[in-house]
Parts: sequence; structure tokens; C-alpha cells
Amino acid sequence: MELLTLLGSIVAFIGIFSTLVLVHEWGHFTAARIFGVRVLEFGLGLPPKGRVLFKKGDTEYTLNWLPLGGFVRLFGENGENRDEEGSFASKPVWQRICIAIAGVFMNMVLAFVLLILFFMAGGRPLAVLPDTAYPFSQPSYLLQTESMAREEGILRPNPLATGPVQIEGVVPGSLAEKAGIVAGDQLLEVSGLAVKNSTEARDALLKAPIRSEITLRFTSGMRTLVKSEETVGLVLTSPLMIGGYTLSFPDALSYATKELGTQTTLLVSALGDLGGDIARDGMIPEEVGGPVKIAEAVHMANKAGWDALLVIAILLSVNLGVLNILPIPALDGGRIAFLLIEGILRRPLSRTWENYAHMGGYIFLMALMLLVTGKDLLGLFGGGFIGIFPVEGLDILVISMDLSGLGTLISDFFTKTPIMQYLTGGLLSMVSLIIWGYIFLRKEPERKDLVILSFCAGVLSVIPIFIVLGLLGNSQIKILGMTIPGLNLYSHIDALATSGATLERLGVYVLTSLLAFVAIYLIIAVLIFILDILSGEQTLESFEKILSKSIEAPLTFFILSIIVGVLAFSLNWTLSDVLMRSLMIGAVEEFAKHLVMRFSDENKFRNINDAIEFAILVALGFAFFENILYFVDKIWLAPCTPQDIASGACLFDKQANKYVHEINVLLVPFLFRSVFSTMTHIIASGIFGYFYGVSYFAADEIKELSRMQNGLQARILLLFHKVFHLPTNLVMREQQFFTGAIAAMVYHGLFNFVLDGETNTYIQSLIGRPSMFVIVPLTVAGGLYLFYLFKRPENSIIWSKRRVLETRIKKDAIDADLENRFSLRTPTPRA
Repeated sequence: MELLTLLGSIVAFIGIFSTLVLVHEWGHFTAARIFGVRVLEFGLGLPPKGRVLFKKGDTEYTLNWLPLGGFVRLFGENGENRDEEGSFASKPVWQRICIAIAGVFMNMVLAFVLLILFFMAGGRPLAVLPDTAYPFSQPSYLLQTESMAREEGILRPNPLATGPVQIEGVVPGSLAEKAGIVAGDQLLEVSGLAVKNSTEARDALLKAPIRSEITLRFTSGMRTLVKSEETVGLVLTSPLMIGGYTLSFPDALSYATKELGTQTTLLVSALGDLGGDIARDGMIPEEVGGPVKIAEAVHMANKAGWDALLVIAILLSVNLGVLNILPIPALDGGRIAFLLIEGILRRPLSRTWENYAHMGGYIFLMALMLLVTGKDLLGLFGGGFIGIFPVEGLDILVISMDLSGLGTLISDFFTKTPIMQYLTGGLLSMVSLIIWGYIFLRKEPERKDLVILSFCAGVLSVIPIFIVLGLLGNSQIKILGMTIPGLNLYSHIDALATSGATLERLGVYVLTSLLAFVAIYLIIAVLIFILDILSGEQTLESFEKILSKSIEAPLTFFILSIIVGVLAFSLNWTLSDVLMRSLMIGAVEEFAKHLVMRFSDENKFRNINDAIEFAILVALGFAFFENILYFVDKIWLAPCTPQDIASGACLFDKQANKYVHEINVLLVPFLFRSVFSTMTHIIASGIFGYFYGVSYFAADEIKELSRMQNGLQARILLLFHKVFHLPTNLVMREQQFFTGAIAAMVYHGLFNFVLDGETNTYIQSLIGRPSMFVIVPLTVAGGLYLFYLFKRPENSIIWSKRRVLETRIKKDAIDADLENRFSLRTPTPRA
């Protein structure tokens, strides 16, 4: 039964959310048709596109794969085709504003209609009367106390009641408790205003200004309190009723109008309070929730009945309407704000800057949603264990995740760290981003949207590493009877480097590596697929092709991880454990960066330099996010006590009226990470990008094969070709890819190795100088090599599809010629 309820809740969540979004989009659709704007597509669900249901006029009606809501696509909606008939951009400003606001209007209309139905329907018939049947052996037992009856859904608050408001509880330590208010009392007036139900009492308390005196009249007497930033702390309930209540249409219309205004006012007030809380405290309040909390509320409402689901739908519709009207770029309100500015200036705004603003707004909203969703998930699972696929009697795959400690850590990190520290970290990271981006990318006329997309993809590449090596790093995983102590490859390398390591431990490490790289691969594929689909840069078909060709990446890095693991298991040199761990860090990070570059940018390569540049963009995104986390966690928070962090005094001590940290605490790490750490990411990814570009285009492959016809490398490649029945050009491509992966991993790993504290001590004992004297020449040498790769003449060749095809034909001819030279061709059977 519980499973059926859960499935019903999932269907209800998808149904409610989809209905609200479809009604919103239908508003845009209808307004566009009224004003003569061509609607190119009305989609049911979100992309990728599934199939075209039918076409009517200019509009395609499509069914898409993600069953959440829908969308409309207008001709000229992004400012293009301004001079063509039927274009959104060609319409007067007031008409475009009407089209933009129509979605919000329809959400409010939907909420209003649902409120009327709710008041007229009267809810569920829950009355337990002598002549009625009820599925309980002793229904009267449920009515012995109000609390038990309410819990079972028989009695519920009556919003139309005119009786006294019951004080059901008082929050300990609150203003109400300090004023002497006790549970069980009845509230009659708030500051001289008679209150008939809990809604009126709540509204009166909320509207009272801060620091004002509130006089409350109870049946037991008068109480006075001064309102402050704290909550009053009263748990109120209206008189209870049995069963539902019904209203006539005129009464329902009146109550619906009043309730819609009340809910809208409360939401606007709550948003204002939220902004004030963030500005004052510098953190997102705990009570702010996202999709997870909404799904949880829908599940609870589904268990209560259809009328509770109707209430949830009403509240969500009002929320969707109000939130969409906020003047944030990427929302309807943001587009309306740009249209108002255009109307005031009497000229169109720059499409480029408007698109940048909407892209920035979209990134902000996505980051906020990820942050709030992560907080909700940690609140949902933070106190226990999660079992994935536990099959009774056959534990195929069981993951036991003890998230209590991690939940507390991340919750504190995101809720007790002032936002000012993140802004500071972001500004500091932005400095190196601008400088290095200008140095490497200033001469390339790339599409700006691709630059932004690649950078965002690089930022996302940090997430799977955090999930797999952090969230799942210390989780117990049982697969095929073997227990794996988490997916943290770095700790596995450390364990292999100890003198007591066994072959069984090596086997566990190999299996762990496979799981870790496959998990990172899948998470990145999902993240970049969503990013590309939402940005319109990929279709399902093109992404499937990239996915099918990218399987070599996890396989290559899995092989490299095995090599590193075997070396860690076999070697007993000084600092060999540090070296192997550093190489593994390099392998994991370069793997993640390469994947996002490959998934998001592969179809945009025109030449080898494009591959290098896109790899650098991804590296800049990765380094940007990594530097923010480092600046906040390692610089701002490291010298702080838990009490400092909890009180918000880590950045600024309000009592002492001074900053906790001096500038020198931040300056040296900032300069080091901005110059050397960011440059290391650029160099390693750029080198990998070059070799991947060579493997992608094989620009110099024909000359290279001709040059080495009589060499050992040619014999090895042809041997692979013969044994595994692979074309020679494919073997050549894989050899280039493998070379790039090794070069990136080794360079990145060497930097991490030299940076390690143990290595620094060892270097000082050898040369009497700190490791910085090794890091500087290592970075300079890597930078010079990357500039050399950039300047190679064949890198700038623009490869058209025809030229690639001609090259492949030539390579096939060379394959046959080389096979004849080395007599590796299979003899033709004779009769």
C-alpha cells in the first residue's frame, strides 16, 4: 500500500507541475496568437524532442522526453528577424510585454478557478455519523481527542469558522513564552482587532511593524509583547470541523478573491523578508526549500486526500506566477524589465548584452536551485543510511551511505558561511579567469555563447568528482559479495602504498577504479546533456553519437588508474605513495575536464587549435569553481573556530568591529592559486586538447605514417591493427589520445606532487630551498610547451567535411600500402 501511495505521489507531483507549466506556456501561446506572432513549436514536456504529434499552420505540436511541463518557441523571440512579419521582435513593446506577462496571468487565473472549485466542492466527506459507514472498527475512538482526529484526517481546521482561535502550542524560548502565553488559551483580539480564525490572527501578527508593541487579549486576560526579528512563537489552530463545507458560487467567488489576494500578499511579503534576511545575515535561511521539499509536500498531501492536493496546486500556481514576475534575467519579469527599458529609450537594446544577462540569470537560478536542492536532500537523508538496490537474499549492489557527518559538514558550509565570503572567493577567482582567458583566447573570434557554454561546462565538471570521491568516498559498497570501503581512489592508493597491502586489496582497488570512472562518466553525461539541451546546442541524436564515440575515455583512464595502482603496490621508494596519489588526482581531474569538453564542444571543432581552446575554457571553469571553494574553505574558514563560523564572525567580528583576517592571510594563497594552480589546469588540459585534436582530425597523420614506415612504432601500430582487426587510422587515433591522457595526467600529477608538504620537506633537505623553486620552472616549461603547440602551422587548418573524407580515403590507401610492405595482410586462400 505504501508503494502505491508513493507511486501516486510521484504521478501527482508530475501532473501538478506539468499542468501549472503548461497553463503558463499556454498563456504565452494564446497571447502570441492574438497579436499575430508566429508560434513555431508548442511542446508537451521538455526536450529532447520525442516526436511531432501534428502540425497546424506554422506551429508544430511535439511530445518530448522529459514529462515536466512544456514550452513554446516563438519566431524572433531572442531579438532576431526584427524586420520580418510575424516575428516577436517586430511587434510594439506593449504587445511584447502582454505576451511576456500572459504566463503569469494564466497562473493566477488557474489559482483563482481552483480556489472557487475548492470552496464549492467542500472537501472530502469525512463525517462519522451514526448512519454512515467508515472503515474503522471503532470510529468513535478517533474522535476522543482533537489531535488524534486531526492526525487521521477526520477533523480539520475550519477557515470559515467564527469561533475563538486556539493556542495549540508555544515555542520554547520565544517571545510568546516570555510574555507568559500558555497552550490551551484562546486568542480573541490582536492589538484591538478581533480575530475570527487562525488566518486572521496570523495576518495581524505578520503585519505588525518590527519593534512595535502588540497587545493580545485572551480568555485568560491581556498579554503584551514587543515584536522583534524573532518569530512570535505561537502555534495557532482554528476551530475544528467534521467533514467538508460547501459554498454557493457567489460566496465561493468572494472567498476565492480574498484568499488569492491574501496568498499573493503573503508570498510577496515572504520574498521581501527573505531578501532582508540574506542581506542582513548573509546566508540562505533553512526554511527555504526547492523541488525536494515540494515533492515531500505533495506526498503528504496525497496521503491526506484530493482536497489537500488541490490546496498544494493552488499555492504552487500562485508561487509560479509571483516568482516569474520578479525582474531577474531569464524569467518573464526580467524580459519585461528589458522591454520597459527599450520603451523608455525608444530603441532596441543590444541583443548581445541582453543575451549575456539572460545567460547570467539562468546560471544564477540553476546554481540557486542546485544549492537549495542539495540542502533539502541532505536534510532528507542526513541522518541515516541509504540502501540502493538491496535484493533480499541476493545483495547484487548495496550502497550504505552514512551521511550524518557529511550532511552536517555541507549544511554548515552552505548555511553558516556568510554569502560575502563566497562573493569574495568569486571575485578573487574572476581575476585569474579574466587574465588567463585574455592571454590564451584574445585572438579567436569564437561564438560568445559557445565560450560561455564551455566555461559553464567546466564549472560543472567539479560536481561529479565531489559526488563520487566525496559523497560516495566513504560509503560501504557491496557488489557481487565483495565489500568496497568507498570510492575515494586517493585513500585506496594510500592503502596500496603501505607495506601490508595484499593482492586482494589490489583487486578491490581495480574494481573501485572501474566503478568510480564509470560513475563520473555517467554523471557528467547527464549534466552536460541537460546543459546542452537547455541551451539548444545539442539534439538527442547528436548527443547520442558523441556518447557512443566517447566510451574510450573512461576505458583509457581506467587503464591508467590500474597502472598507477600497480606502481603504488609494487614500489617502495621515498615519497612513492605521495607521487602515486598525486598522479591519481591528476588523472581524475583531467578525465572530468576532458569529458565535459568532449560532450559539449566536440561538434564545434574546426581545427586542432579549437580543441586546445575549448579545453582551456573548460579548465578555466574548473579552476574558477575550485578556487572559490579553496578561498572560502582553506583561507577564510581555516583560521576560524566552529564558534566563529556559527556566529558569522569569521569574516567580520561585529563585537571587535574589525576583520578577523589581515590582507596577508589572503594575498599569498590568492597569488599562488591565481598564477600557478590555474596555469597548471590550463597547461594540462591544453596539452590534452592538442593530442585529442590531432586524434580527432589526424591533421598530420599521413605525413607521420609515411615518416615512420620503417620504424618500430609503425610495426607496433600495425600489429595492433592486425590482432584486433582495427583500421590503422583508428589505432593511430587511439595512440594520440592515450599519449595526451598520459601527458596531462603526468604534468598535473607532478605539480601536485611538488606541492605536497612531504615533498616540500624532502626538497628542502636536498637543495636547501622550498618546492617553489621547482614549481616555477615546471610551470614555465609547461607554458612554453603549450604555446609551442598553439603555434604549430597545421593546427590552424580549417577542416571541412569534404577534406576529412578525402583524408580518410588517403589513409585507407596508406593502410593497404603499409600492410603490403610489412606482409601483415591475410593470405588469400588458393583453390
